[in-house]
Amino acid sequence: MPLTCREYGSLKIGEDGLTERDAGRLYAGATRASRRLKPHAVLTRTREGLKAGQTVGVLSVPGQ
Repeated sequence: MPLTCREYGSLKIGEDGLTERDAGRLYAGATRASRRLKPHAVLTRTREGLKAGQTVGVLSVPGQ
């Protein structure tokens, strides 16, 4: 099921949100994608989940 998160939006981890595993995969993909950009340009980990940065794009990981 596709997820949509707009610029500076958040993706919750936990009940009614991402699993820790899926969040980890998305964060790892975002980290790889942003190597040429400033740190955390795509996603940042927070206590509640993942927060989108200014960079717009599409991330695809198994299961998401």
